[in-house]
Amino acid sequence: MGGRATESRITRPIDILSAALQVGAFTGGAGLVVGGVSGVVRSTTPVLFAAASGIQWFALGSTFWATRGIILQRQGIYDWFEYNRGARLQPRDVFPPTPQEKVNASAIAGSITGGVLAPLIRGRRNMIPAVIMFSVFGYAGQSIYNALDARNTQEQKEKLQNLNKDEKENLLHRIAKSRWSPMKVLSDEEYENMLQEKLLRIEADIALIDENIEKLKQQRNQTPKDG
Repeated sequence: MGGRATESRITRPIDILSAALQVGAFTGGAGLVVGGVSGVVRSTTPVLFAAASGIQWFALGSTFWATRGIILQRQGIYDWFEYNRGARLQPRDVFPPTPQEKVNASAIAGSITGGVLAPLIRGRRNMIPAVIMFSVFGYAGQSIYNALDARNTQEQKEKLQNLNKDEKENLLHRIAKSRWSPMKVLSDEEYENMLQEKLLRIEADIALIDENIEKLKQQRNQTPKDG
């Protein structure tokens, strides 16, 4: 198996950890801000309250994202361990996670995060409610994100199709307007005038035919009969 093919299917734990720390830093910053505002209102030590809130949110965000990444990339992590111990990797197809797999992984990661951190942060009595709550949050959040992402993807696809259609029409218009082109681009008004002219010609031809028919009838009536 080639080096590039091997690298495309393995997942290094350090990559999952790095992504989890980035998410944790974002959620921790949000927790710091929310904790600071709440601390001013509810606590006599707003700085400590904000710091505690930031640490809690950092732990929740990083733990959730790391767990989710491990679930989604478990086969890649297994291949990484196998590759590093010198084992021969079995051929397999590599596909990105499906939307449903992401929903399932987020729900499981939420329940694990709530089950691990709730006893440390809120006490053991809050473990079961936290498991349920974080599982629902993970499931609902990922489902909403998938729906928005699918809608955005569809909108971008439609914009691209419309853009290609406009470019094609513009190209045809430029070709039709060329002095060497046998075709001509007509506006709605020009097309209507052209149809009216053809209709007048047809009416004139019909009138001429009627006139000729009438002349033939007169000639036939004026012709003397034998006998």
